[in-house]
Amino acid sequence: MPPEMREKSMPHTMAPSESTPLLQVVSVAPQRHRYPHHKLRQFCSFTLGTLLVISLFLFLLPTAVFPREHGSIWSYLPGARPFPHKAWPQGHGLKYEELQAILQTTPSAEKAREWSSYYTAGPHLAGKNLSQAIWTEERWQEFGIQDTEIVAYDVYINYPLDHRLALLKKSKDQTEVTFEATLEEDVLEEDGTSGLPDRVPTFHGYSASGNVTAPFVYVNYGSYQDYQDLVDANVSLAGKIAIAKYGHIFRGLKVKRAQELDMVGVILYDDPEDDGEVTEENGYKPYPDGPARNPSAVQRGSTQFLSFAPGDPTTPGWPSKPGCDRKDPSDAIPSIPSIPISYKEAIPFLKALNGHGPKAADFPKGWQGGKLGSKGVEYNIGPSPDDVVINLDNQQEYVTTPLWNVIGTIKGAIPDEVVILGNHRDAWIAGGAGDPNSGSAVLNEVIRSFGEALKAGWKPLRTIVFASWDGEEYGLLGSTEWVEDKLPWLSKANVAYLNVDVAAAGTVLGPRAAPLLNSLIYEVTSLVQSPNQTVEGQTVRDVWDGYIATMGSGSDFTAFQDFAGVASLDLGFGRGPKDPVYHYHSNYDSFDWMDRFGDPSWLYHEACTKLWSLAAAKLVEAPVLSFSASDYSTGLGQYLEKIKPGAKKLPGGEFDFGSLDRAVAEFQATAKKFDAYAADLTAQLDEDLPWYLWWKKVRLYFQIRVVNDKYKALERAFLYEPGLDGRHWFKHVVFAPGLWTGYAGATYPGLVESFDAGDAANAQKWRSIIVDRLEAATKPEMIEYVGVPKNEVAKWVGISSAATSISQAIMAVTWGTASDHFGRKPIILLGLTCTMIISLLFGFSQTLAWIVVTRALLGLMNGNVGIIRTMVAEMVPEKELQPRAFSVMPLVWTIGTIFGPAFGGALAHPVEKHPGIFGNSEFLKRNPFILPNIASAILFIIGIATGFLFLHETLATKKDHRDYGLVLGKMLTSCSTSREEKARYTGQDDENTPLLGGNPPQRKKAPVKQPSWKEVFSPQSRLVLIAYALMALHTMAFDSLLPVFLHTPVQQIHDNPDVHLPFKFIGGFGVDSQTIGLYYTLIGIIGMFLQFLVFPSAAKRFGVLNCLKAMVLVFPIIYFVTPFTALVPESLRHVTVFLLMLSKLAASIFGFPCITILLTNSAASLTVLGTLNGVATSVSAVGRAAGPAICGAAFTFGVKQGYIIFPWWILAIFGALSALPIYWTVEPDGFQGDDADEEDEPQETDYGAADHRQSPEARTSH
Repeated sequence: MPPEMREKSMPHTMAPSESTPLLQVVSVAPQRHRYPHHKLRQFCSFTLGTLLVISLFLFLLPTAVFPREHGSIWSYLPGARPFPHKAWPQGHGLKYEELQAILQTTPSAEKAREWSSYYTAGPHLAGKNLSQAIWTEERWQEFGIQDTEIVAYDVYINYPLDHRLALLKKSKDQTEVTFEATLEEDVLEEDGTSGLPDRVPTFHGYSASGNVTAPFVYVNYGSYQDYQDLVDANVSLAGKIAIAKYGHIFRGLKVKRAQELDMVGVILYDDPEDDGEVTEENGYKPYPDGPARNPSAVQRGSTQFLSFAPGDPTTPGWPSKPGCDRKDPSDAIPSIPSIPISYKEAIPFLKALNGHGPKAADFPKGWQGGKLGSKGVEYNIGPSPDDVVINLDNQQEYVTTPLWNVIGTIKGAIPDEVVILGNHRDAWIAGGAGDPNSGSAVLNEVIRSFGEALKAGWKPLRTIVFASWDGEEYGLLGSTEWVEDKLPWLSKANVAYLNVDVAAAGTVLGPRAAPLLNSLIYEVTSLVQSPNQTVEGQTVRDVWDGYIATMGSGSDFTAFQDFAGVASLDLGFGRGPKDPVYHYHSNYDSFDWMDRFGDPSWLYHEACTKLWSLAAAKLVEAPVLSFSASDYSTGLGQYLEKIKPGAKKLPGGEFDFGSLDRAVAEFQATAKKFDAYAADLTAQLDEDLPWYLWWKKVRLYFQIRVVNDKYKALERAFLYEPGLDGRHWFKHVVFAPGLWTGYAGATYPGLVESFDAGDAANAQKWRSIIVDRLEAATKPEMIEYVGVPKNEVAKWVGISSAATSISQAIMAVTWGTASDHFGRKPIILLGLTCTMIISLLFGFSQTLAWIVVTRALLGLMNGNVGIIRTMVAEMVPEKELQPRAFSVMPLVWTIGTIFGPAFGGALAHPVEKHPGIFGNSEFLKRNPFILPNIASAILFIIGIATGFLFLHETLATKKDHRDYGLVLGKMLTSCSTSREEKARYTGQDDENTPLLGGNPPQRKKAPVKQPSWKEVFSPQSRLVLIAYALMALHTMAFDSLLPVFLHTPVQQIHDNPDVHLPFKFIGGFGVDSQTIGLYYTLIGIIGMFLQFLVFPSAAKRFGVLNCLKAMVLVFPIIYFVTPFTALVPESLRHVTVFLLMLSKLAASIFGFPCITILLTNSAASLTVLGTLNGVATSVSAVGRAAGPAICGAAFTFGVKQGYIIFPWWILAIFGALSALPIYWTVEPDGFQGDDADEEDEPQETDYGAADHRQSPEARTSH
């Protein structure tokens, strides 16, 4: 500027004189306090108060985490007894060895005979034995089990009214009765039971009423293959009556297949062929004169389709309580009549076929061997001539009647670990000395033995439940209804179920068990003296061949093993090759037969009592459960090799078992390591540690609890909730009764049945399911790691997530208000620090309670999300820039959700995954999830340091406070900063440049008024908050349901009676978890581009509110159509899944930033923005917690009812509701310029505020 111009621009002043100061006096603002003392005290008080609350919470945490039975918090302090509430066997008043001695010496053969005499004294058919239930309850209470009760269920069963079976010869003029069966067993003078006036007639449980007259056919054993052989031989079956031998398969399946082939009735008899050597033909006298079968013996029994669904046929899957819903049982019980007869009365019918049709000898080997040839039977197949027919008349009364289970309990120190022992009490006959009352007598002796231990001061470590079931004979009714009733508790608590049905009917031990319990059986059989010793001192193990059968069905363990996933076993002594014939379900299964032939010394009853008691005691008392995962893994490999030849039935005769082989091998390796770890913990129990290492004993206690929880949950890991094809009640993918055998156990049933059907696609589906279950058992993640059963993992993941969301909802407003009061930066740094600490605590989780508590603390101590949104709003008040600014946060979040899980998964279980790096670190073995949290803590430290050094305060009222973090950050970067400033400065001083620049005029700021809640919640804010909560609810619910829906197996649509399109179906996509993860990764990557590139432009062009209005209409449409995408052709499924996920992602990408911007601009002032965002975080957290809970329950309900559309349409309703407040909202003007500094663009200072000191360029311009 020329001098003259400068002269004109200078204000008029007095001429200088000798008294004029050389330097002008410059006004200086009063020196501000570095940090106002009252604010500092408030901040410190807030911080210290928060830490105090956390410390108190952590100190009192044991009182909430440790079960009350495990003592108080003081039990864990140095010098105190470290094992809470005497949690080991030595602390129970009896040493384990002393308990074993009582269980070995108390059982009495005489007592067992006494109990059997009572139970077999009269009829005790299911639903007609209340007096025996009461008597049993009273005896158990006398033995010391005071907590005993009778539990009733109302079940649908039949009782006989009348029956007739006659052989007729028809002619033109008349019909002649050539033979009519008595359908009764002979009354024997030597057997008092056989002559009881109220003895039970011969009949079949669940047989249909009917009166049919028709020709007949001999069908061998009536197996599926036998019927197929007849079809292949062109033997006419439709309209005929079948005569079949008992044996090989369950009787109900003989009737089912006959019914499917349009036969009209079935007659069943016991052929002496199945009695082995002990027959009249071989010179043995029949009972009562000898050990052979009495010719008039009749086997009663149930004809329910047991291998499809046991229990009350009107309530499959739910308990038969009074007034409950019931379904038509026609698909579970026969529709044609059937009658049992003796072989003596079968002979006239079989002889009538002589000379008609082919002979059994003309058929495959399985047809050979009938032993009635000496009686004139030639075993011709028939059919009989049209003039030789049978009249079969069977009249049954069906009723709904109570059953009575007797349940006794000895409560243990650990209430959530329960061992159950059970036997059924009902019988088809007046006797039942073998089935079931040898088991009933033994159960009484078991309870009496434990009662003696209680009297001696013993208290069990785990809880024991004893059960006397009713209704087993009809179809496992009493036990199945009880399991269905108690399923949630059993899934959580049941360690094992030990069953005894027939305790003594011979001399050969015949156990069957889940492989987890094999080693237990071997151990206890080595402790009990054999009743049949060829060498003195021999144990049961010494004389037993060691074979343990796989679990099938036919007794009360079925519901526990195959429905609830509880490791089970069944014990008992059965008939050997030369033992007397056991009259199964006959009047001759009597007390007299048992006393003379079955177990004359009653020593097998006594031996079974000891085996059962010792097995229970070992499971109850051993600190580490007596399970063997290695035995299970060995069995899985053997079962797989056994079924592989069945794959030849598939088209092409080939099947890829590679993934199954690898999954089994991995399970075997893991099981071996896990058993070794459990054994090591057992060994540590005997270590004598000094008092100052008390914490090691506490840690050992919890390590054992974790191991036991994992053992307990292992069997549950093999449950597949949709169940087997066509028989959904059976959930176990490894064990089930054979589809067409019933009694015998099948392994990998879904795969085997696919092979048998020649269905390659279904075999591949079951291969994926089995691999998935094996991987779940092999590689449990964090929730499963702490012992949660697989079928409860989703629930507890939801609960832990809900704990975080609810806690965040509780504290978000407090954090937001604190940031309005103390500033954004200090609260963000405090939140990061607290989150880092709690994340590390989370990594040390060993119990479910600890996981839930740390997740809740994470929610309580982290309010940063709302505060960061507030800072973004304060930094970018211009509406045209907000879409770009608010797209950054979701973009960063998306990156984290893509790479975070992969990062955490790679670092979890580091010793197993990276042994070359981490070696054999015991610390990382004990804490397999700590490494990802240590890595995240490092990232937290980087974030905290960066924020402390470089983050500027954005709250207007705190900008002028000195920020020591920025001072330190400026010092650290001073070199580069000085060079940059020097490069920028090019001005020249002249003689007129003031020596001191003038300080800017100080603007006196008005005191900040604390906003009222009315100002926080303006009408527009309220509308946006409601929409925000509902949007969080339905989007989070969708995200939790979609993987489940995608993983749900594809349902057969055509010819499926359970499907009624367009609404009733439950199918999904059948996508495996790995593919689902790939979908999410691809969608996430696309989402990042949409978020950062598409959304800002769209919002700028169409407006934020218009974009949001469009998106809130898209959500309900997506939810409405989602379930129907499962019906698209298979070739389009992957494309459909991809488009479905992409549509939802796009709606979320647009929706959430838009609603955040609307919320920001609806604030009355920046001074309330922190509080408002805190409220938004709270309501969204409530929505995130409620959404999965509501829709998860809706999903379960919908699948059970057959309508998978139900949860999705609930979501569509929520989506529509979230749209309503958006359409009532008007686009706010925002607060551009309001509350912001009205001064010039700030320069970086130590205060984090605008610096109005002049730059060199500015000074030269004056």
